[in-house]
Amino acid sequence: MDEDVEEYELVLTKPEDELTDAERNYWYLRRALLETAGEYDLDEEWFTDHNEYIMKIYNYFRNDFQNSNEAETPEEQQMLVEGQKSLNMLAKSIERTGMFDIAVYRDFCLIVEHFVEKQIKPERRDMLAEMLEKSLSIKD
Repeated sequence: MDEDVEEYELVLTKPEDELTDAERNYWYLRRALLETAGEYDLDEEWFTDHNEYIMKIYNYFRNDFQNSNEAETPEEQQMLVEGQKSLNMLAKSIERTGMFDIAVYRDFCLIVEHFVEKQIKPERRDMLAEMLEKSLSIKD
């Protein structure tokens, strides 16, 4: 956990003009994952305020998990399977209530964070970050 926080702060302290678009969008993703995965306090108000952004992350990773046939190891395949299960639970939650279930979303974020951090090659991670730039259209 401390290691995650150090990495998060390291990106924050890097001058903005030195960040590539991929690094910037990856940092936004990391921040969202850390916040929603419980590294920071998460309350209903935060969740409601960020619902549109969260929906974009959800849709992005739904597509990525559903379209990925790139698992090269049993661990990667397991992460894809777990990601699909979590996405299905989120979809049911959205259908039922029109909102995300926070506990399910936290689980999903932990899976996605692990998928992004541990299970994919750096060049694939860079590609995901570049795709985030296009699909999320995050601005400063």
